[in-house]
Amino acid sequence: MEPCQRYSLFSSLMHWLMAILIIALLIMGWQMGQMPKGPEKFEWMGLHKSLGVLALLLILLRIPGRLFSRVVTAGHTLQDHIARLIHLLLYLMMLAMPISGVVMSWAGGRDTHFFSLLTLSGAREKLPAVAGFAHEIHVTLIYGFAALIVIHIAGFIYHQFIQKHDILHRISLRP
Repeated sequence: MEPCQRYSLFSSLMHWLMAILIIALLIMGWQMGQMPKGPEKFEWMGLHKSLGVLALLLILLRIPGRLFSRVVTAGHTLQDHIARLIHLLLYLMMLAMPISGVVMSWAGGRDTHFFSLLTLSGAREKLPAVAGFAHEIHVTLIYGFAALIVIHIAGFIYHQFIQKHDILHRISLRP
């Protein structure tokens, strides 16, 4: 399969949608951590869960598109290998974060509502060890995910403005 100079409209749309969604989820998660327990926090948590499930569904759609589409490929330099590793780790985080969140809720016996369209029921009997482990994973991965996002953005800035590669054009929604 020949590499392309631009990502498909689907890939570009998914990139920007996921970027907005992930940043919103990280901000919401941080904000919820600062809130005392109460009705407002639980409202935020419900929205956070719905958006997290949406992120999981979108990444499950995005992965086959990424695997089976023509994408701009990098070369074989150390920098190219690092870029591929960062992208792989970002995809793993996009899977691990919502999965650990759903497991945390389920094992804690709490339902996960998906925008009032669907409810994933919590476990009939709480599994505190599983819920605690999933919580630790969810909270710990935030730092790695945020670091990867910063590295990803720094890579974009380096390529776009220092090396003068037209990266923004490749991932743009405009033709």
